[in-house]
Amino acid sequence: MPYKETEEYRQVYTRPPPITVQSEEEYEVKSVLQARCKGPNDSLEYKVHWKGYPSADDLWVTHDNLHSPELLKEFYDQGGKILQDKRR
Repeated sequence: MPYKETEEYRQVYTRPPPITVQSEEEYEVKSVLQARCKGPNDSLEYKVHWKGYPSADDLWVTHDNLHSPELLKEFYDQGGKILQDKRR
């Protein structure tokens, strides 16, 4: 039997398109969930939750690629800590 999308089994999450900022496509961050230092240079990364996306799409992004200073402030104001890489 071929696949047939029904009302009951349709895609639950419709993902919003990116926004354009200075001719670059970007996605809106809803919240910063975690912070960590990663890699040989201890690059700072943040796990973010994207606005309009399910938590399965949460992603680690580098500090340089996160353009949400107000959300970073909120993360640290609420006691957010930087996780250290324990593989050292």
